Amino acid sequence: MGAYGITGDPVGMRALAAFLRSQAAITVQGSTRVDRGLDAIDYQGPAATRLKGDLGSWQFMSAGMRSEYEHTAALLEHEAARVQALQEEARREAERRARQEHLELARRR
Repeated sequence: MGAYGITGDPVGMRALAAFLRSQAAITVQGSTRVDRGLDAIDYQGPAATRLKGDLGSWQFMSAGMRSEYEHTAALLEHEAARVQALQEEARREAERRARQEHLELARRR
């Protein structure tokens, strides 16, 4: 995954969200490949029953992982928008204060 410096960085937050979405897609692809592979195998007996049970558990866990990736990505996207809005508001306020200071200095002259 690498390091993402996302604190206060909407671009980094969105990049991490995109990465998590790609991980969700990879998880779905892996699960689909396993499903297709198992459908092609005619396997019977006690070991087959255990294998099918284990794979059912794995598929359940895989679906949960995909869901968590997608949920976390959505939260990051939402918070990135909020952080960006706060930063823009702070920038506008700083510009307003700078203009006000400039006017006050001009009046003193």
